[in-house]
Amino acid sequence: MRKTYITFAMLVIWASGEIGYSQNRAPVRRGGAGSGGSTMRAPSAPRSNPGNVYRNPGAPNRPNYGPTPYSRPNTGGVYTRTGSGNIVYGGYRDRYGQVTNRLDYMRRDVRVGSWVNAQVGRYRSLHYPHYINRTSWYNSYYPTWRMRYNSWGRYGFYGGFYWNFRPVADIGVYFYNPMVSWFYSSSYDDYYYNTWYNSGITTYPQLRTPFPYTGAYYPTEEFRDLNLGMSQASLQTQVNYRTAMIDFTLQLQQQVSGILGYQAVLSTNDIVVTHYQQLSGDTGVVIEGWVSYQQQHSYPFKAYLNLYTGTANLFVTGNNGQFPSQTEIDTLNGLNSQIQDAGGVVEGDNYNYNFPQ
Repeated sequence: MRKTYITFAMLVIWASGEIGYSQNRAPVRRGGAGSGGSTMRAPSAPRSNPGNVYRNPGAPNRPNYGPTPYSRPNTGGVYTRTGSGNIVYGGYRDRYGQVTNRLDYMRRDVRVGSWVNAQVGRYRSLHYPHYINRTSWYNSYYPTWRMRYNSWGRYGFYGGFYWNFRPVADIGVYFYNPMVSWFYSSSYDDYYYNTWYNSGITTYPQLRTPFPYTGAYYPTEEFRDLNLGMSQASLQTQVNYRTAMIDFTLQLQQQVSGILGYQAVLSTNDIVVTHYQQLSGDTGVVIEGWVSYQQQHSYPFKAYLNLYTGTANLFVTGNNGQFPSQTEIDTLNGLNSQIQDAGGVVEGDNYNYNFPQ
């Protein structure tokens, strides 16, 4: 099997220009190529000099790019929008050097490599053909449905179809990282986990718990980058993140079942994360995307993962872009208030003006 090496340079190069905000400035886009679905793109970690940042921004005039971030005054901290449009806090970029060092350490271990190669082979056999099929299907979502929920911007929701779709065909390259492999491999190996976590695996035996929805998450750059970053959080935070992801997936399955009126069982590549926000101090994570059940029923979602409690709060709708009901508005208001109270940024235009056409 051909080996692919990840260098520190790969981890800090931005795949497409950089978008920055400050409180009184409109966004500035610098350089960058198109946002197509390159399969070998490095994680979009912030640069060591991230440029403009924003601290609880207002609603600047931004006619050509994505939704306008805003949040309540005096909450949260300084955040940076990455070249892929995701939101991370200032210290988040420091984790990528740590990730590189850990990946290099794991890759040098022959026994770890043997286990990883077996998982990659199993993934390519069981999930990759399905990935190819879904990729050709999902590629049409962004150009077709991007603006479907534009009238919901005033309620802090654009729908997961709004964000660029960036698939990762070579997700197996990152199976040396247990936070990534956890979502795609049902196998557990003591030596592999002990090599990464050292004594932490004894202190936090919850890290041995397998993900019960193996392969349900379609590999995107956003999902990969989020998990690489989370792999360097504190061990308790990692446990809570895993627990919150299990809770989110179960709730998503239940809510999709409610929309359809019958029991839905989410399966391979049904869940697509197209956008994320990492809250300062690891208080939480916001993810957006869509769920596509049996490739026939596709619904956008937005969720907040509480990394203190290991729980999730989510919103998913099947109303096909019609004006939201009062119940949907109330649910979104509750979700967005929770994000703001945790210090996060709610992306949306609460007056629905200057929305990009």
